[in-house]
Amino acid sequence: MREAHALSMGLLLWPAAAEHCGTHYASGNKACQDRPSRLCYNYTILFHYHTRKKVKQMAWFSFKRRSFFVKMLLSFLAVLLLPLAISSLFYSRFENILAGHAGRSNMALLDQIRQAVDSQMEDFDKIRIHISMNTDVQWLLNFGSDDSPEVRQKYIRVMNDLKGLDIPSGFIQSLYLYFPASDIVLTDSLKTDSGLFFRNILPNVNLAPESSLSRINAFHSGTFYPVETVLEGTQARKIIPFIQSLPLEAKSGLPQGSLVILISESYIQSLLENISQLNQGRVVVLDEHGQIILSTESQSGGRTIPLDRITGNAGQFSDDSQKKTEIVSFTRSDVSGWTFVSAIPEDVVMAEVERNRYHAIAILSISLAAGLLTAYILSYRNYTPVRKVLRDISQLWNTGRPKGNEMEWISHTLQTSWQEERDLRQALSREIPVVRANFLSRLIRGLAWPERLSPESLEFMKLNFRHPYFGVLLIQIENSSSFAVSERELANFIVSNISAELLESAGHVVELEQDRIAVLMNRPDDSPETAKEIHNKGIQLLGLLNERFHMGIVIGIGELHHGLESAALSYREALNALDYRVVRGINSVNVYEKNRSHKRTYYHYPVEVESMLINLGKCGDYEGCFRALNDVFEANFSEGFIPPEMAKCLYLELISTLFKLLNSLGLDQAKVFGRELDPLQLIEQAAAPDSMHAMIAELYGSICLYVADSQTDRSDELFNRIKEYVDSRYADSMFSLTSMADDLGMNGKYLSAFYKKYSGRNLSDYLASVRVQQAKKLLRETPLTIEQIAHRVGYANDAGLIRVFRKLEGVTPGKYRDQIGRPE
Repeated sequence: MREAHALSMGLLLWPAAAEHCGTHYASGNKACQDRPSRLCYNYTILFHYHTRKKVKQMAWFSFKRRSFFVKMLLSFLAVLLLPLAISSLFYSRFENILAGHAGRSNMALLDQIRQAVDSQMEDFDKIRIHISMNTDVQWLLNFGSDDSPEVRQKYIRVMNDLKGLDIPSGFIQSLYLYFPASDIVLTDSLKTDSGLFFRNILPNVNLAPESSLSRINAFHSGTFYPVETVLEGTQARKIIPFIQSLPLEAKSGLPQGSLVILISESYIQSLLENISQLNQGRVVVLDEHGQIILSTESQSGGRTIPLDRITGNAGQFSDDSQKKTEIVSFTRSDVSGWTFVSAIPEDVVMAEVERNRYHAIAILSISLAAGLLTAYILSYRNYTPVRKVLRDISQLWNTGRPKGNEMEWISHTLQTSWQEERDLRQALSREIPVVRANFLSRLIRGLAWPERLSPESLEFMKLNFRHPYFGVLLIQIENSSSFAVSERELANFIVSNISAELLESAGHVVELEQDRIAVLMNRPDDSPETAKEIHNKGIQLLGLLNERFHMGIVIGIGELHHGLESAALSYREALNALDYRVVRGINSVNVYEKNRSHKRTYYHYPVEVESMLINLGKCGDYEGCFRALNDVFEANFSEGFIPPEMAKCLYLELISTLFKLLNSLGLDQAKVFGRELDPLQLIEQAAAPDSMHAMIAELYGSICLYVADSQTDRSDELFNRIKEYVDSRYADSMFSLTSMADDLGMNGKYLSAFYKKYSGRNLSDYLASVRVQQAKKLLRETPLTIEQIAHRVGYANDAGLIRVFRKLEGVTPGKYRDQIGRPE
């Protein structure tokens, strides 16, 4: 039972601890950033340490205990798998035999195509030689450059000779002669110039007329080109061009003429399609230089042929460089020099084998499954006596047995488990405060399920809710972002401890965020007296923190609701109450119900006041602007309060008036306020009315100061008054900007801004420099102690003087006196 309870507590609290570590680490809380590794490690002890070690131990024990069973099962499996492995070897050899048979069949088809083409190529060679050796053609090559009657007669005789040729039907599409000296193209039916021929009579779709002519004018000793498309009238025909430079005995240089024979691509394609359609493969024809002149490649998705592996007169190999492995066969023609290459997908060849393979695999799978089942059943039956003994002994737990056997190991495991349970409970007790805080945080935010909690879980976390009603009191520490990390932690610690002491057992305190602390109140009823008591506690807490620690605090109180699950509702109400710091300011206690019953649906800012503010700003009258702003804030916030939404609207109106004033004066916002200050950001950072009043007044003051900047005499007079005041009052330890502004009859914000703009330094810096200069004078001329001098120049103690003196002079007052020599 103890093991079961510890394990259930680990399962319950592990998600909360994990969320606590992750959430607080991401929020930037240094204390929590320092804790996650320790906390997560401890929770690993709480839950995983016990279960993981038990699993590992029991897994090892299970293997050792069932080692006899495993060995027996492996023996049966070896007998089963041996014949299966031998069958696989025979099947692999059978596949190779079928692949070789397909390759030989493919090679026979290639030989048939080669023989058919060779028979046509023999007639092709006879025609080529006959035309090339024709005496009239030879004469025209040498003397056909002019247009004499004799030359024309020769052309006619050659045309008649071309008509009488016995051209193989379907193999040769057409042929013509070209004489570059006279730029004549001669066919069996016409004589024309090259321009007309290549542009209008037989244009090449793939080449421009100039490119066609340039190619013919180059030297060719009998060259085949890849498939091209020419137009005969309106009909496009694919042909394989063959070019032979004339005379035949020429070996290089510019030819005297050229014989061009156009072979029909469709004829050869019809031969190739027989094999490609039969085997679902592709066929490529290469010339004697290895150039592809014809291919069914366009039908195969852009696959390639490994030309570097095609060597010799005939051969066959397997190509696995494609997406699908192919069986490649090739044969070379001695007549034409062409190489015929066929590539057939291996899966086509092996289709029948694959079908048989599926059947074989199905049979083998069934056999293997039956064999495995049989092997397991036999092994299990043979292991049954051993299993019975282990089961009987495991029920006794404390039965002693000799060392080295499984039963003694089981007894040792039980002893270890009990010791680990004790360690687990000790680790859990150390982490109870963290677990409780995380649970309360999740409960208040509505992320926990109270109905799933058992009394034992609450007792474990030392939580005792004696009453049925729950409420939330939120404490917001204002301006904590300006604190150092250690100061923020100290502030949270102070607020948490004072809240816990003040509320005693009436509530539970939990830190929600860096600057927000919640108190979960537990009360017997939700009567007005109880609500008033909580409100008084909040006022008492606020006064204590203000008086002793000078903290800016805002407290929001939600209503009391029945049931622990209603804590989240009260938390949302307390958050709503906190929003009223926008209208009430810091150091206020805001109750949700009270706020809800005193809302006002309007604010006071008439058009006349806006017009007056603009006119006063144009005149640079800051005092007038300040009085007008005072009237606006007093009218809206002195009696009662307006909702935060209305307050933000009022602030937006005042900022809008500010921009209207800038626009009417033709001033640039960045020039007046600087690039760092954006007035619109004040709306997003809407604070208490007093703070917003001061910030908005400072903005209007900056404009008035800018407008009045041209009044040099007045500025000089004011600057001299400020200096004279500081020079005469620097020794007053109670000296402050507020008292100085009151004595001079001015606003403190305006006074500070004016001095900074006029002199380029802060007023506080000037005060510090005056005090340090007077201190140096006293150090040189009097034997007074450092503390006495500090009092005389306006510091409450010598620490303040030493800090400022070192900052401005680089040395402490004592070292300065030693350097100049202590006066007698």
